[in-house]
Amino acid sequence: KITVASLFIIDGDTNHINNTIIDGSQPSYPDSGSVVYFVSGEDTTSTLCGFTITGGSGTIIVPGIIRGSGGIHCSNAGPKICHNRIINNSVTSTFYEALGGGIGAGPLTSNAFIVVEDNLIQSNTTIGDEFAFGGGIFLTINARISGNRILDNIVSAENQQAWGGGIGTENADSVIVTGNIVLRNKAQTNSNTELADGGGMFFLKDSAAFVRIIGNRIAYNEIKSDAFQGGAGVGIDQIGYSGGDVLFANNRIYKNKYTGLETCHGGGLYLNRSIVRVINNTFTGNIASFGGGISCSHSDSTTLFMNNICWGDTATQSPGEIDLYLSSPPIFVYNDIQGGWPGEGNIDADPQFVAGDSLWHLSSNSPCIDAGIDSIFIGGHWYYCPPEDYEGEPRPMGIAPDIGADEFFVVGIEPQPTVGIPQSYVLTKTTPTPSIPQPLLSSPCPTPDL
Repeated sequence: KITVASLFIIDGDTNHINNTIIDGSQPSYPDSGSVVYFVSGEDTTSTLCGFTITGGSGTIIVPGIIRGSGGIHCSNAGPKICHNRIINNSVTSTFYEALGGGIGAGPLTSNAFIVVEDNLIQSNTTIGDEFAFGGGIFLTINARISGNRILDNIVSAENQQAWGGGIGTENADSVIVTGNIVLRNKAQTNSNTELADGGGMFFLKDSAAFVRIIGNRIAYNEIKSDAFQGGAGVGIDQIGYSGGDVLFANNRIYKNKYTGLETCHGGGLYLNRSIVRVINNTFTGNIASFGGGISCSHSDSTTLFMNNICWGDTATQSPGEIDLYLSSPPIFVYNDIQGGWPGEGNIDADPQFVAGDSLWHLSSNSPCIDAGIDSIFIGGHWYYCPPEDYEGEPRPMGIAPDIGADEFFVVGIEPQPTVGIPQSYVLTKTTPTPSIPQPLLSSPCPTPDL
């Protein structure tokens, strides 16, 4: 239960973060080249705050098989990592698998819960001879990842598969990813027979899971493969079929792209064998071969798309915003989809974003204003839209929620009363929802912008 911090924790001056550097570029033992270790069962009462962590080369986790955790290595531990610059760390594995260029936390059997918030995680790399996972962050434990800037990280596999340029999670029971900026990350494989998935973020779970991906900005990420590519922005695989509760809401997903020679499914979002509620997101300017905005593969008709904008995305081989591949048609209600899509309340109308606005706010003439729905009962379940938008403004501001991540706001006009409108968007189920592990938090750090 120790807080290790720079003077940033005293006065909130971010210069301390820049100037208090832990450089791991010359390790005494090259097989143990991570910069910081949490390996003694720490929980979130142990805090790392206010440093630049750089030069890490990772640790051999399984000899001859796995090297991981370039900057910070957590083994059976779940600390609180806040207000750090985790930059220019690199894991290169000449054997089977490389994991977590910036942060790595595991193993699969651990019950730890890690908190990663308000950090800059930038220019970290994960390079595997066979498999590679998580350029910026790789986690197999339960986690809350909030308020970080995750930029310019790369995951690269030489001979097989690569997943999660910015964030990669595998088999965690509870993952909460909120309010992050995920830009210019890349997942690539140099094999001409293997896949790459999740240029910005990738989530994998083969059984029940509680997953929240809410209020993130996911843009300019890239995926590259000469075999198969999925999710230039976000890939979600094998989540939901065995139960669980998965929500993807209030995200802005734009200008993600593929550059490989083979087909890419889902420029913004790729769902494979997953049941997800996709609610009040904005997809625009993404590029794929099939499904410029969204692709669903081997999915189920209980997947729901509600109150989303899919407009201005590009599909180079089969034009259209939506791609369904060997999939039962999901439920689409109250979306604005370019080219149209069957379903209650769906429209096909230019959303009229504010000109020159990089965050894709709605203009006052947008047909998406008041065109969404706050709740709907389908197949024995109630579904709800989020009570706030991407920027924390209340939803709805008018007579009904707007379509997309942004709720149109006019200065000086009070929002409409929300009496009778549900203030929750948790799926009501007859079976209990998995509980969220509640981390023990030490005294909060100051929270100025990095």
